[in-house]
Amino acid sequence: MGCISLAEKTAEKVSAGDFIRLEYTGRSGGKVFDTTDRELAKQAGVFDENAKYGPILVAAGREQVLKGLDEALVGAEVSAERRVSLPPEKAFGHRNPELVRLISLGEFRKRGIDPAPGMVLDLDGTRAFVQSVSGGRVRVDLNHELADKAVEYSFKVVERITAAKEKLAALSKELLPGIPAPALDAAGKAALSVPASTAKDSDYVVAKIRFVQQALMLVPEVKMVTVTEDYEKPAQAKEAAK
Repeated sequence: MGCISLAEKTAEKVSAGDFIRLEYTGRSGGKVFDTTDRELAKQAGVFDENAKYGPILVAAGREQVLKGLDEALVGAEVSAERRVSLPPEKAFGHRNPELVRLISLGEFRKRGIDPAPGMVLDLDGTRAFVQSVSGGRVRVDLNHELADKAVEYSFKVVERITAAKEKLAALSKELLPGIPAPALDAAGKAALSVPASTAKDSDYVVAKIRFVQQALMLVPEVKMVTVTEDYEKPAQAKEAAK
């Protein structure tokens, strides 16, 4: 009989639906195009000062990352380094000729944009590559720059979260940092209490909606979410009222 090591007996593996914290680096043709490693991003010339670096929170098997990477997460061992190669259909897809379009130059000028070949623009939330500008028309390609390409990911699951309360806590920390973790009762009611000190701006509203949607969709034990918000009169208003 073969021997089974203690490490093999106790290896912690990811199941579909688990929340995990994930480190990864994506490469195409050997070149890094995306990574959670800040220093590597700088070295590779893909650093984005507006991006968050470090392990990201992902619900395994729920298509929150590329299809091929998502499939590789289920069954992966926690703390083990892995590499996976993804064909185009499980990465950024194949090129679609219908996503190459001609748009009036005037539409760009209305937005204060002076397009030029080679520019990468954000068109209503979609990344667009400017191919040419001619005769008052701009030819843009809305296909992903890695469409039709196979890519490789190296990744490591650094933490696995399975308990419903811990999932909610991780979700609120990710989306609503600084707000106390929500409570969860036996009936499946999650209660989030937002203190007066939290700025109730547009970013907060978007994050709150995302939290509610993801809590209901990704945590099966949650049947209802209630959000209680506290508001306090500004200090200057208090002084004026005296």
